Amino acid sequence: MSVKQRYRGETLNLLRNGFGVYQYENEFYRYEGEWKDGMKHGHGKLIMKDGSFYEGEFSKGEIEGHGCRFSALTGNKYSGQFHQGEFHGHGTMYYGDGSVYEGEWSSNKRQGYGIFKCKNNEVYEGYLYDNKRHGEGTMIYENGDRYDGDWVVNMRQGHGEFRMADGSSYDGQFMNDVFNGHGSFNHSSGMIYEGLWINGLPAEMPTKLRFTEELIEVQQGRLFSASVECINDKGNVIEDQNREIHITAGFRLVEVEVKKGKGKKSSTQEKPLFDMIEDFEEKPIDTPFGFRMISYPLTDQLQEEDPEYSRQGTELSEVRETEAVDEQTTEQEQPVEPQPLPADEQKQSDNCDHEGFVVPQGVNNKRTVEGKVFFSDLSLVAAPPMYRPFTYLEEADKQRNRSRDRTPDSLKKEKKKEDETESITSSRPSTRKISRASLNPLDDKFAKPEEYILMAADVTSPSFFGTRLEPAFCRVRVTPAPKLKAKRKPKERGPR
Repeated sequence: MSVKQRYRGETLNLLRNGFGVYQYENEFYRYEGEWKDGMKHGHGKLIMKDGSFYEGEFSKGEIEGHGCRFSALTGNKYSGQFHQGEFHGHGTMYYGDGSVYEGEWSSNKRQGYGIFKCKNNEVYEGYLYDNKRHGEGTMIYENGDRYDGDWVVNMRQGHGEFRMADGSSYDGQFMNDVFNGHGSFNHSSGMIYEGLWINGLPAEMPTKLRFTEELIEVQQGRLFSASVECINDKGNVIEDQNREIHITAGFRLVEVEVKKGKGKKSSTQEKPLFDMIEDFEEKPIDTPFGFRMISYPLTDQLQEEDPEYSRQGTELSEVRETEAVDEQTTEQEQPVEPQPLPADEQKQSDNCDHEGFVVPQGVNNKRTVEGKVFFSDLSLVAAPPMYRPFTYLEEADKQRNRSRDRTPDSLKKEKKKEDETESITSSRPSTRKISRASLNPLDDKFAKPEEYILMAADVTSPSFFGTRLEPAFCRVRVTPAPKLKAKRKPKERGPR
């Protein structure tokens, strides 16, 4: 096909001039549009055989000015400024995957200020260089996180503010796309860390909790306090802020030997310091003291017992006990009949958990200040009715001591005597007079003198960088309240 045959259109002085259609020798290309002095000039459309095309302005044979270019291979469509056939200036690219970029271009590259909307709904608005985020810009991520700050070669670097979708925020230095340098982090849990960061993490992070005292001694009926610190593996206090700490109490589970008879091996099983009347479903907690524990009521809602009241109660207890012994020698014992509760006490009993026991409110969580937290007005309350004083070990020791000095014949006689006594007592109603006069009045409200366990746990929620601190444990020894011996009243003797 000759040149004349390839061109159909207007001419001037034997040159293509005006509107015309030209089929290139390479049949992949065809041009429809304006010509001047034999060159494409003005508005025209360059069509490729695969369906790709450019439609827009030409100048002296080159794509120049505003136009629209579509690629059938990638599905990309660009509308904007061109220079010498390349994207240059302001333009909008609609990518085949659904992404859209609107902004400045240079030599076919995104360069300058622009807005890039990714297919996953992430949006970047700011400066770019060589198709990469570079300079100051804002990035909104798919999950709702937002970064405002400096970029270097597509990575956050320099100063920036990072606001997370969960409410956490960081204001400080970045390097290689992570927190690095000095910065302040406000966690969604309320925790605050301000200081040095290295590779996305605080330079100093606590790993565990620690009580400032290994053993706390408290008198029965008295309130006590406990202090907890956040420390690292070296034992140094780390001054983080607003970490939420929860404190609970427990009592020991003791392993005791259970004999199974001749020919069978003995086994061990755990017994609580307070046996349970009902089945207990709570999972025991391991402690660093070589035993496990289960929870025990701890509160910070009680008031300290008046020491004078304690003394008076003790005196009254002993006087009543003495009088009760005297009465048993002169009066016939009568069975105790239950008395109805007063109206106000009956109303209160409706809110009780077990047999009239009011479940105490636990200790309120507290937050650390400079890596420390202080719990005050703590009290170990009386055990609920579902627990009873554990006397298994004491009885077992007594039986072992007695069995050493007994002969087989004496053991048989004692067993026979016990069976006969049990048969007689079970066949008639009990007439023993029950009296609480001999009990310590503090036992109704506070824990009995024993050794208990305190546990402090990190309950920060959500957890700080996906980790929680190792819990801390300490012993609490409850000692008996001081007693004043009551003087026994001498009996009045009548005339002889």
